Amino acid sequence: MAEQYADIIIDISHEKVDRVFQYRIPEALAGEVTVGAQVDIPFGQGNSLRKGYVVGLTGTLSYPAEKLKEISAVRKEAVSVQSQLIKLAWWMKEQYGSTMNQALKTVLPVKQKVAGRREKR
Repeated sequence: MAEQYADIIIDISHEKVDRVFQYRIPEALAGEVTVGAQVDIPFGQGNSLRKGYVVGLTGTLSYPAEKLKEISAVRKEAVSVQSQLIKLAWWMKEQYGSTMNQALKTVLPVKQKVAGRREKR
């Protein structure tokens, strides 16, 4: 099976990292990584784990193979982003001059915990 790669936007709102980074998809996560999924990835020289959003999947490399890192995990509790919302975020980034991370956070549905209802007697 050919190697798969994911194009990922890092969850950092700064112009210097407002671009797509490519990561190798490990075989163990091959079926779980989809466009719109939230993933944990090693980022930077210290390889600190950061949250990222998968915005594309490809079979071709855009960067040298020795520089690629692997996705660490897929966040199962997170709400995945639909492809229409990713396109909307790209449009917002272009039209309004925001970073892609800020645009994604604007279009992402907010997952909130709902407290159980308690009866008072």
